[in-house]
Amino acid sequence: MNSLADHLLVDLSDLNSAMDELIENAGVFRTILDNAPVGVIAFDHNHFVKWFNPALQLISGLQEASFSGLDEPRFLALLSSLLDQNDLSLSARPAKLDLNNFRQGQNTLDYLPTNVTIALAGRTSRSINLSRRETNASKLPVIYFIRDVTEEIASERLKSEFLAIAAHELRGPMSSILGFSEILLNLSPSKEEETEYLGFIHEQTLLLTQIINELLDLARIEAKQGMDFVMTDVFLFDLISETAKAFQPPKGREPVRIKGDNRDLVILGDYAKLTQVLNNIISNAYKYSPDNSSVGIEILSGTKTNNTHKVGFCVTDQGIGMNAEQTRRIFEKFYRANPASDTPGTGLGMSIVREIIDLHKGEIEIVSNVGSGTSITVLFPQLISRPPSNIN
Repeated sequence: MNSLADHLLVDLSDLNSAMDELIENAGVFRTILDNAPVGVIAFDHNHFVKWFNPALQLISGLQEASFSGLDEPRFLALLSSLLDQNDLSLSARPAKLDLNNFRQGQNTLDYLPTNVTIALAGRTSRSINLSRRETNASKLPVIYFIRDVTEEIASERLKSEFLAIAAHELRGPMSSILGFSEILLNLSPSKEEETEYLGFIHEQTLLLTQIINELLDLARIEAKQGMDFVMTDVFLFDLISETAKAFQPPKGREPVRIKGDNRDLVILGDYAKLTQVLNNIISNAYKYSPDNSSVGIEILSGTKTNNTHKVGFCVTDQGIGMNAEQTRRIFEKFYRANPASDTPGTGLGMSIVREIIDLHKGEIEIVSNVGSGTSITVLFPQLISRPPSNIN
């Protein structure tokens, strides 16, 4: 008898331990779901709402009372009422959420989406992904997962647009190279023509190489988000002086004029990347200004924005300038303010400049007027002053 009683006590102790573990795991599971960024809503065996987490309300924009007491079809009808009826991007998809029967109050489960992405109506354009899963649990046989996929869709759209534009930009020089090489192969051009065609091929090859290099550079910067930047204390005067000294202006043009001699201004940055920024801006200033004009860089100190001391530089030219629309779009990938001109360029330089400046927590402002030149101001957070540099 004692042996049986002892055995029962042991079994009861194991059962209590198992129950304690189950309760603890249930608590952990509930905490995870309550704090998950994904909306979750579960239905019982009669297809009525049994439980949902706070994220569902945040993603849908609806209050808790909106879901209480709903059955599954009316839950879908509720989501259907949130649809953006003007969104045509989903109309051609076979898995679109077509819930006219639910809107009319018909309690039918003939059509239930297993996975569909829909656009929501409202002042902010948002999209959600709705995924339905059936479980083996008798009490909660149906669960829906709702994710906000607005950023994912926007990212995919931008990627597609970028690839389309990149392919278009690469096709131009490739076509020129192919065309002139076919002339050289299939015809018998004169020595002068041959030299001219080879010059075109060389020019287009250089452009193609520049586009590819800048595409790779931009992709690397965007992917790594500055993690490969070598951040050190950078003396602003040294950076500007050394970059301006190394820059080769077009033949017959005078060197960059530097205004300001404050040598103790320091910023935190990647020296090579900041040199790339300066070179690009200076190069553009020379490209789009007449031969008899000057390009200047002014060192800026003591600027204060948002309670932060900023230092930087302003590059000014006396060139053709830009109108308001051109200025607004100047940082778009492959955008060129004067695409019909003979001035070489890829339309990627200022996109790279913007990315580098953003990753340095800097800011850039462009002021330009048609026919009277452009000023580009770049500012960075100032570090504490250091002893003056030794650059002469």
